[in-house]
Amino acid sequence: MSGFYITEQEMLMLLTLIPFFDRNMTVSAYSLFTRKQNFLTNPSLLGSRKYDGAAYADGLELIQELGTGILSGNKPIFVSINNISIFSDLESQCQNPKDAPILLIDQSFPPVAMYTDRIRALRTFGYHFAIRNLPVRCYEDYEPILSQMDYILIDCRETDVTKAALYFQMLYPDAAICAGNIPDQAIYRQLCQSELI
Repeated sequence: MSGFYITEQEMLMLLTLIPFFDRNMTVSAYSLFTRKQNFLTNPSLLGSRKYDGAAYADGLELIQELGTGILSGNKPIFVSINNISIFSDLESQCQNPKDAPILLIDQSFPPVAMYTDRIRALRTFGYHFAIRNLPVRCYEDYEPILSQMDYILIDCRETDVTKAALYFQMLYPDAAICAGNIPDQAIYRQLCQSELI
C-alpha cells in the first residue's frame, strides 16, 4: 500500500493505493482511496458539509498528471465515484484515455435510464466500470447496469461467491469476476482452484 499527501490551497488530501491481488498473490490492480477532510479534528464536517465536492471525483486529476505508469506501474486503478459525481465533467478530467481509471460504483446507482445512459456515454469515451457489493436480491433489477460492467466485485462475507460467480459468468461472460473480503485461507484456496474467479 502506498500513500501520498497532496496539499492544494490549504487543503490536505490523503491518497492511498490499496492493492488488488490475483490468485498468485501478484498485485494486478489498485483501488484509489482519498480523504480530503479530517473528521476527527473537524467534526462539523460530519453534518451537511460532508457532501461539499460531491460532484467531483477525487484523485482523477492526480492520475492524469502523473499517469498510471508512475502511480501504479501501469496497473489499472479503481476510482470510486458517487451517484452525483458520475454527472460531472469526467470527460475533461481524463485527457488521456490510456490512463483512464476504472470507475467503481455500487448500489447507490439505481438501474434507471439516466444512469445507464451516462455509463454508456463514459464507456465510449474510454472509461471502464466496476460494481461492488451488490446484494443478491438486486441482481435481476440491475441487469441494465451489470451488462455494462467490465468488473464485478463480490464480497465473500456477504455473498456465496461461487454461486454468484457462476451466475455472473453465465449472464455477463465478458465481465471479470473479483472476490474480495476473503475470510480465510481455506476459502482462498477453494477460489483459486475455481475457474470462475
